[in-house]
Amino acid sequence: LRRQKTHHTLREYYSSMSSTGTPGVGTVMLAIPSKKGEFVDITTPLEKYIAETFGAEELTHAESSISKFAQIRDASVASTNAANVTEETISERHAEHMENYCRYYAAVTVFGSRFQVRDDFGLNCGKSSNTSTAANTSSEENDGEYEDEGTRTGLHLPFEWKDAFAPAGGERKIAASSSIAKEKLAMLYNLGACESALAAKSDRSTLDGLKVASAAFQRAAGYFQFLGQCDDGKKVNETMSAGSGEPTAATATATTGIDRIEADLSGKMAAILVALCLAQAQESVFEAAKLSDKSNGVLAKLAIACADLYEEVHEKLSSSLRGNPKAPVTQERYVPKMWATTTFIKAAIFNAEATARVCETLVNDEETIGSAITLLTRSKERLESALRRAEIPTAPKPPKLVVEAAENILRDSIKFELGKAVRDNECVYMAKVPSYEALQRLHDDASEKVTNPLHSKFGAKMVKPTSGADIEVFLDPSNKDDVSALFARIVPEDCASSASLYADKVDRLVREQLEQLAFASDEARVALREMELPETYNALNRPIQLSEELDAEVKFFRDQDGGIDAMRETLSFSRDVSKHCETELEEITSLLDIEMKADGAARNAYGSHKYRALPSDAETTRWRRDLETFVNNSKLAAESDEKLRSEFARCEPILQMTTSESIAQNAPKLEPPMLLVEDAESLAKEVRLGLERIERIGREREEIEDAMKAVKASDDILPTLVGKMKSSVDSETAQGKIFSDELGKYDELIAAAQNNTFAQADALAELRKSYIKFSDMYNVSSLREKEIKRDNTLREALRIAAELSRGIQQGVRFYGGFSDAIESLKNEVKVWCENRENERKRIVERLRREEEEEAERARMAEEVRIKTEQMRVQNERSVAHATVTTSYYPGSEYPAHHQLQQQPPPPSSYYPPPPQQQQQHYPPTQSS
Repeated sequence: LRRQKTHHTLREYYSSMSSTGTPGVGTVMLAIPSKKGEFVDITTPLEKYIAETFGAEELTHAESSISKFAQIRDASVASTNAANVTEETISERHAEHMENYCRYYAAVTVFGSRFQVRDDFGLNCGKSSNTSTAANTSSEENDGEYEDEGTRTGLHLPFEWKDAFAPAGGERKIAASSSIAKEKLAMLYNLGACESALAAKSDRSTLDGLKVASAAFQRAAGYFQFLGQCDDGKKVNETMSAGSGEPTAATATATTGIDRIEADLSGKMAAILVALCLAQAQESVFEAAKLSDKSNGVLAKLAIACADLYEEVHEKLSSSLRGNPKAPVTQERYVPKMWATTTFIKAAIFNAEATARVCETLVNDEETIGSAITLLTRSKERLESALRRAEIPTAPKPPKLVVEAAENILRDSIKFELGKAVRDNECVYMAKVPSYEALQRLHDDASEKVTNPLHSKFGAKMVKPTSGADIEVFLDPSNKDDVSALFARIVPEDCASSASLYADKVDRLVREQLEQLAFASDEARVALREMELPETYNALNRPIQLSEELDAEVKFFRDQDGGIDAMRETLSFSRDVSKHCETELEEITSLLDIEMKADGAARNAYGSHKYRALPSDAETTRWRRDLETFVNNSKLAAESDEKLRSEFARCEPILQMTTSESIAQNAPKLEPPMLLVEDAESLAKEVRLGLERIERIGREREEIEDAMKAVKASDDILPTLVGKMKSSVDSETAQGKIFSDELGKYDELIAAAQNNTFAQADALAELRKSYIKFSDMYNVSSLREKEIKRDNTLREALRIAAELSRGIQQGVRFYGGFSDAIESLKNEVKVWCENRENERKRIVERLRREEEEEAERARMAEEVRIKTEQMRVQNERSVAHATVTTSYYPGSEYPAHHQLQQQPPPPSSYYPPPPQQQQQHYPPTQSS
């Protein structure tokens, strides 16, 4: 009932899905591209196989099943080529595409249960998408024709699929294979891709659209997770792992094909897609909560989980596809490079979303404002780093809307809140601002009140992949009657069940033998490791090299720190920089002293009441204080440099051990004994022969493994079961006899595997005896002591070098910032001194002009005084002259003399009349 309920629920959902509009503004979802199929002729090889295996009569009965199976595959291929068309609204045909994929998955499952189809991943690998099948006839012949009965057994169908991801600037490749497991995985992949396409194109401006997107992304994650965890997925991953090593001449073609065509169906790729879908589902939940006006606390928890999920996606994208550090996914052709940049930016965006909401309450508390400033600063740095990555010219550009969202939240939220918090802390709280690392450490201490509120445990992850059980129910072939009845006439249900039971028996038998052979290989490897062979024997001809771990440490020291020569050069450079800084500080002091002397001279020359510029010592107090600090720091740095140079000189002999010449010179070598040379050579020969025997047994073991896998791959019991069980009355007895006869073909290989195991045990026992004598005669223990001493000395040298390097690098970082600070101070002081000099010149010039104007006014006043005195004297003389020399008598018409009014005496202080009056009355003219 549960299976039926789940099936009908999903069926109703897909069939009733309505159009959800276009994506909302401001958000961009990453849709996963579908794995497009190619229309191929599977009818002809299938008819030929049935006719040859079951007869022409059975072929007549199977024609309808063959036709239906081909139609179901063609429908699924048509959906893959239409699912991601941008002009089409995905939701309108979403249910149709999902139904086609589900039907073909069920049909392939039924087909695989009724026929023995060989899993061959290497048919016609590497065709480009615009290359026809006919054009590759020669390569097919070299690789094996589908109808070639001499080289292959069982049924082979020419399935062809394009890679889901194309290389940058290239096109998708077409890969052909004959694998039921690959067909089923391709359908699981396309089911997830179709769900992600629906989610990416949903209307993100409404709650209903966001709910549709979140649910679709979670279902897509469920399909991809099921792809990586199902039995077929494990089979493909095991095949890839077997072919992931260095290809030999015999396996180069097959390895290349497996490595390429299954990259988009691998377990690691599935894990990447699961993480990406869950991150986008969580983002949809966050946007829905934001649209519903949820509280800042709820939004912060959702944003924390969203940021963690996007960080997980970016980490998976940046890691290796195969565990090879030289081949990260983002540098391969399988994943768009833009995904890594986009997920990195989105992780920073949602970290900022959480930070902004969490810090709204932290900034108002004296005990937490320091943590708020730390978190806001960290968020600002992450956003700026993400935006810088997006601006790299050679890097793929992320969606414009994502970049704009990062810029907006950085400008409008993080920087604004950070500036406000810093001002409040400096003016009001004056709290200590911890480092981000210290905040992380405080989080682990439960007794501390101040913690990191952005820790992952505070996030609210609201999404998860659809369970594998529900997916199995939805994809169960028994829910589709027309599909479950395919080829039932040719291969009845009891025959199919018997074939499945036989396959399980063969799988168990082969797995047991392969595990036994693998255990024998591990036993040989461990035994040789205990005896330290063949390294000890090889030490007769060449010195013992460093272990991989120690050699990597030495190379890291040389590459990262430059080795002992780079340390010596850096110490010399630090001395030069220290002297340069001291010279600069002296020059700055000289500039200030010169300015102060010039200011004092001007002040003494004109007096403080006239020279009213601010005194130099009042304006240079801050710079004098900074200079004093810089001088003290310079002295401390010089003392630290001197200690480093002394320590380097003292440890230089041991540091020389890290050079290539010293390592080669001190490499221990196994020396033959001085006496009993013939016996020693005989023992060395026994050890060499023992090693060669172990190696030969190992090659035989590999041949047995390959032969057992080949027999299993060609083991097609189905025709025998159909032929004998139909004619037999007692089907169980017939089945047991058939199983016994068919399993007999493995007896020889099982015996060979057992003999190989016994032979290896004997060879290891003899080798141990020979090695004990060899070790005593060649004194291997002293060789090991020398090796251990060499390694310990080298490790001590690397430890000392690491400590010195940390001090040297700290000094380099100090001088980098210190020299910049001194240069900035020098420029500031120089500009100030120039401005003071210009100001002093202006003041002195003004004072000089004022003195000249004062002198001119005094001279003009003196000239006026002299002229005035001269005019007074002249006037007095003129009046006197007029009264003495003039004699006339008045007539009768004039009044009597006594009637004349007495004139007042002239004033004691005389002021000359205006110039016009002077010209009119003084001096008296002849007429007057």
